[in-house]
Amino acid sequence: MGVRERIRTGPKSSDFVQGDKIAEIERLTRDVFDATPNRVAFPGGAHRSAFIVDIADGLYVIAQRENANDAQLEGIVLKTLSPTGHVPEFVAHRGAWLIQQCVPGQRLPILIDEAVTSEQRLTLATQALDALATICEAAHSASLQHRTPRLGVRPGWLQDRIMLPGSVSRRLDIAPPEIDPREIHKVMDVKHRHFIKWDSRPGNALFQDGRMVWFDWEDAGRRHAIDDLVCFFADEWLQLDIDDEDRLIDHMLERFAPNQKPDSAMHYFHVAGLVQIGFRLQLAVKYWSRESEWWDRQMCLSGDKVGVTPEEVTRLVRRGLRWSDRQQMLKGYQPWLRNIAAKLDLAIS
Repeated sequence: MGVRERIRTGPKSSDFVQGDKIAEIERLTRDVFDATPNRVAFPGGAHRSAFIVDIADGLYVIAQRENANDAQLEGIVLKTLSPTGHVPEFVAHRGAWLIQQCVPGQRLPILIDEAVTSEQRLTLATQALDALATICEAAHSASLQHRTPRLGVRPGWLQDRIMLPGSVSRRLDIAPPEIDPREIHKVMDVKHRHFIKWDSRPGNALFQDGRMVWFDWEDAGRRHAIDDLVCFFADEWLQLDIDDEDRLIDHMLERFAPNQKPDSAMHYFHVAGLVQIGFRLQLAVKYWSRESEWWDRQMCLSGDKVGVTPEEVTRLVRRGLRWSDRQQMLKGYQPWLRNIAAKLDLAIS
């Protein structure tokens, strides 16, 4: 059976489940709301660290972070940025738990997937990035960048990220890309000046009542403003026509990096973009290789999962081929990307 025909449905998450976590959540809601929830939802599955609680006066998201400092910092970020109307409102934090208002709406990847025309897809993507830019501008006006940690500074982190294509190559038994990691490292070793969301993939944005809302701010910090654009555009779920994608990148680079020369900004974007595409491909290939099967696309889309599907991996490969062709130092990625497509039986022409 060919690769295209092997599809695994994968696990389904129930809307409302009971488990060992319920008692802890009830203790928390009694402390904060003096009430216990009518029900608790685990929309991403019971293994996720974020839940939705239904209490008499509304819906709230309760998220468990790694430690109390992380929860406190995220609370500061939400309180500072809530006047923009583009982030959930902060409610409280208790230890490592963060409580915020639940914003009902549809995630951006689903809306883009359901859009009928390329113009509709472009409008949605533009609205999301306009909202993100507004958020970051508000953060800088409040000097929030000085209160958040530097990102990507763990020793070896950047080098490890640059070398992730090696993992893909080993799993698929293909040659790694012929690139100079030192050149890429030099481009991406930047000063940490800007407040960024960091995990700004489309799945962390949703549309509700005419506004775009960005959620999951636990990874926010300080690095290079263009990194947020890279995370957004290098995601497998972003579906745009090539011309629309190029125009939107040009437009948003001017807004996210207004003081950087256009050629320099674009160079950084493409270099960091190939590294991010390598990261997303590594995730998809890792999950695919466990059983040499694709996942059900609707399950991935509705569950905000990695796009372990032929459509989404093809999109990443094509995007990587386009971007690597535009920078001489990235052309060594091209044979590697074509070999991935050949191994996975993907049509990229």
